[in-house]
Amino acid sequence: MPDLDEAERKQFLGAIGREARALSDVARSLIGQFDSSSRVAGNVSAMREIDDLIIEQQNYFPQFERVAEDLRGELDAKGSFGPALLVEELERRFGVRTQIGGSSGIEDFPGQYRFAADERVMWLQGSTTLATRQFQLARLLGELSAADVMRTTLDAAVLTSPTTRRLAARAMGSYLAGAIVFPYSRFLAEAEGLAYDIDQLRQIFNGSFEQVAHRLVSLRRPGEEGIPFGFLRSDPAGRLTKHFPLPGLLLPNSGHACPLWSIYGAFRQPEMLLRQVVRFSDGSRYLFLARSLQRRPGSYREPATHISIMLACDVLHADRTVYASGLDLDDHEADVPVGPTCRLCTRRDCPARQEEMLTPDGPRSVTRLPLIPKEFGLGDSG
Repeated sequence: MPDLDEAERKQFLGAIGREARALSDVARSLIGQFDSSSRVAGNVSAMREIDDLIIEQQNYFPQFERVAEDLRGELDAKGSFGPALLVEELERRFGVRTQIGGSSGIEDFPGQYRFAADERVMWLQGSTTLATRQFQLARLLGELSAADVMRTTLDAAVLTSPTTRRLAARAMGSYLAGAIVFPYSRFLAEAEGLAYDIDQLRQIFNGSFEQVAHRLVSLRRPGEEGIPFGFLRSDPAGRLTKHFPLPGLLLPNSGHACPLWSIYGAFRQPEMLLRQVVRFSDGSRYLFLARSLQRRPGSYREPATHISIMLACDVLHADRTVYASGLDLDDHEADVPVGPTCRLCTRRDCPARQEEMLTPDGPRSVTRLPLIPKEFGLGDSG
């Protein structure tokens, strides 16, 4: 524009430059968002493939149960089962040396344990509990002893990426460790005899709350079943980080569950077991058992991590557990009305709703007035 002087021209070009840089930042942010969404979708897809594998097997893998039964029999014949015996067997059978405490060999390694296959060293953080050491040593012994069975199981599953296969192998290793630490028939007998008292089962088998809860979910042997349980784990932000489905109960496989579920209330009462009888809009009723746990930090500067664990069973099985004591299971008015997640819940009048319900026509439309700039002197925009 010929009527601009030099100062105005510089001001104009400076404004254009600032706007261009701002648009560039927006573009980068959008690209990052698309990339993040793609990664999330990939992770969800991977978890769904693993869920399909678990659901197909009803979370019961007889091939791993047989391997675990044989291994546990051999170990029990040599001495008292526990971390010390597992350390001896790992070194004797596979030349694996166990190191507790000290450096993991990887700078800034955040985990509590790692297996360095090249050096044949199993490292465990010094702050780990005996239950964690026992479980992870049993996992390694099981994975090394049953490598062929693991490979065959993974080859037969529908796993479309190396990441999915690695996560599935991790899940199978955890299952195998649980089967070794908590032998099926003995564990089921103890669980039935103690009315599924998790704390007593922990003492008998030297396990953690989460380990015992995992094992309860896998008691699906035909003709020798335990109570069918569903399982959820959440972080303090409410994200579900692990789940094992229960037929009939819709458990979200990612994101957040209903804010009224006891898995979230447990964070407000650390280390206390909460019980809750809930009713869904279809009339189905469940007993929820939840407890928050703190994992030991490795140092003063390392923040403690918290998780919440929840077990769920149909209320028809509740009287087989110690947790039904004192509850009037026939009093439907005392049930907590809940849903699976806000977007899948049909309770429109729920005071805890955080998101609109998804319907075939999309969320209910809301008419909004256009935003009017204050500069026009027409009041606040709203």
